[in-house]
Amino acid sequence: MAVGERLFLASVVSGLSFVSVHVAHAQYVPSNLGSLPEQPYSYAEDVNNRGDAVGISGNGSSGTAVIWTGGRIVPIPSIDGFTGQGIAFAINDRGQVVGYSRTASSDPHAFLFENGVLTDLGALPGDTTSYAADINERGDIAGTSFTLFGTSHAVLWENGVMRDLGPTPYGTGVVMGMNERRQIVGYSSTSVTNRGWVWQDGAFSELPLPSWATSSFAWGINDRGDIAGVAMGPDRGQAVLWTPEGVIDLGVLPGDTTSWAYAVNNRRQVVGYSTGPDGQSRAFLWRAGRMLDLGTLPGGSSSTATGLNDGGVIVGQSNADVGGMYPTIWRLGAHTR
Repeated sequence: MAVGERLFLASVVSGLSFVSVHVAHAQYVPSNLGSLPEQPYSYAEDVNNRGDAVGISGNGSSGTAVIWTGGRIVPIPSIDGFTGQGIAFAINDRGQVVGYSRTASSDPHAFLFENGVLTDLGALPGDTTSYAADINERGDIAGTSFTLFGTSHAVLWENGVMRDLGPTPYGTGVVMGMNERRQIVGYSSTSVTNRGWVWQDGAFSELPLPSWATSSFAWGINDRGDIAGVAMGPDRGQAVLWTPEGVIDLGVLPGDTTSWAYAVNNRRQVVGYSTGPDGQSRAFLWRAGRMLDLGTLPGGSSSTATGLNDGGVIVGQSNADVGGMYPTIWRLGAHTR
């Protein structure tokens, strides 16, 4: 899934209420986070250890970066000064938020939002586009800068200064995640394949493939260096976890054929989605060798989990019986508010 494709894995909802709860597993309960008025498509990307979530609320053609905090939704203005045309990808425990937003020239630029102030992080000299994928607790920000011709460099903002990490390997690529050790993961695409990689100590390294796979995507990384993503072969694609001990195939939910992992926390819990022959995705939590179906909002048939914190709070999206897609949070023993 490319960056643009995850922009509107959308939801339809009205108002800001935390309503509609459905028990999917004995311990996890999904709740609807809510959307901005007249912005019926929403999606939660990340959640910090305080339970604050970030993502997008949109109308199908454009969207507003948002924060869900304290039971309310807070819009983030775009760089050009208007609400809309942006998405928030990550939030740390200090409440610093990163993502990308449209500038006055309509070029997407990486941003940092903190204490009510939005900062345009810019792009590399000569580049037109950038985005920030992740931020750690020190405030280091990892992302990608693109030229007008689509080539890309991985970048790292440290103390507000952009550092060029060099061109992404194996083709045009994107940064997807970073940990406290400044290990950065992402993937690159050529005309024939996609390859996941990790950047550390000044160098890019290709992630090993399972014996059955020919391509891979790296999506998230924890502080231990475990990397969540997917490996793909001629006849299957499955969620995997790269660890110091080797590559773990996370499998699929019963009856499904493919899966994808988006995030891993410091307890080595992984979230993503699993898909069956009917094409419907089901959000999952993988822990201790077992994949759990997180289910959907009431009446729903499809869901995806994209982020989780160290306490096991999970965010993503789900559809429901009234149609559309909704920003969703799964909590242990959660109750309707």
